[in-house]
Amino acid sequence: MGVIDNFIKQYEKEYDFYKQLSQIASEVIENEVNDRALKALVSHRAKRIDPLREKLIDRNKTKHYRSKIAIEKDIVDLAGVRIALYFPSDRKIIDDVIDEIFVIKERKEFPENHQKPKLNKRFSGYWATHYRVTLKPTDDL
Repeated sequence: MGVIDNFIKQYEKEYDFYKQLSQIASEVIENEVNDRALKALVSHRAKRIDPLREKLIDRNKTKHYRSKIAIEKDIVDLAGVRIALYFPSDRKIIDDVIDEIFVIKERKEFPENHQKPKLNKRFSGYWATHYRVTLKPTDDL
């Protein structure tokens, strides 16, 4: 059995963990969004197994995975939360919320070289901030 098969076999055992993790993070964020009376849709997901397998097979053509660690370094979105804002001006508030709740390991802006949208445009295309985070340590445990 190859490294990808081993990774998928392990992920199948951990899938419910990632699903629950994304749900908990989503609920925490949604509570903060509601407390601040922001208009947003909050959703979550664990990466589905079959699409993950396909992604790994495709990326392995250039990455040549040799270990589980190599895959873990490359595929960092096994659990995810999406916050779709009704008002782009709320982006800074959401950034503050995420910074309060999580330790931000990485932040990426899309598009990378973005300019403020022109006032005469209704939709200026895809705008997003992707965060890679970990939970902040607590004294509750």
